[in-house]
Amino acid sequence: MITIFTCDRKAAAKVAGFTGIDRTGKYVGIITQAEVADTPSGATYVELAFKASSWVEKTGDVIGAEEKGEKLAFIRIYVAGRDGRRTFGADIIDALLVVLGIEKAQAVETTVYNMDGSKRQGYRINAIESDNRNPVPVGLLLQRENREFQDRQGEWRLTYQMNIVTPYDPITGRCAKEILSNSDTATIVDSKLKTLKDKEPKATAIQKPAPATTASPETILEDNPF
Repeated sequence: MITIFTCDRKAAAKVAGFTGIDRTGKYVGIITQAEVADTPSGATYVELAFKASSWVEKTGDVIGAEEKGEKLAFIRIYVAGRDGRRTFGADIIDALLVVLGIEKAQAVETTVYNMDGSKRQGYRINAIESDNRNPVPVGLLLQRENREFQDRQGEWRLTYQMNIVTPYDPITGRCAKEILSNSDTATIVDSKLKTLKDKEPKATAIQKPAPATTASPETILEDNPF
């Protein structure tokens, strides 16, 4: 029987809910929700709810050691502009399909969960989603993009969003290009990580704040994928 308890601060922090992914680095986890939706202006995006279980983060020029735990990010990828034309984000989705070994995936109308735990009707790509019972892990090389915006009082504030540089197979380390070329080696992801830096905002840009990247445990529903 355990009679002495030593405080583990990292373990204790997990009780408060997921930590948000907020640093450039390599992350391995599962995609728990892949929503497809349109903006009011008509652009189409895919928003991934990505739950990481291990990661290697980069701070400045320093690449850290591998860590394990749970971190969550909501990553929005624009796949078509308001004119309906394909954007570079569609290439990211194609690369994700290659890494997951999926030839074709279709969005279906179903329940979509918001970041606050509430739900609504929407469209999801179920083929690229998984959960803790049937996990299909995927690697994502992510870049932090810092963004400036003006609040209602006219004050400049800083926020950020996480962008996918490339998906990769967490077992072989190969990205889509290496998989498609039948390469026996995996060098692209680590090579990119060495030179990758946080993307800084343009000083004159006025942008809206990015969505939050954490989920509160008080609002998580039993069947919520987060």
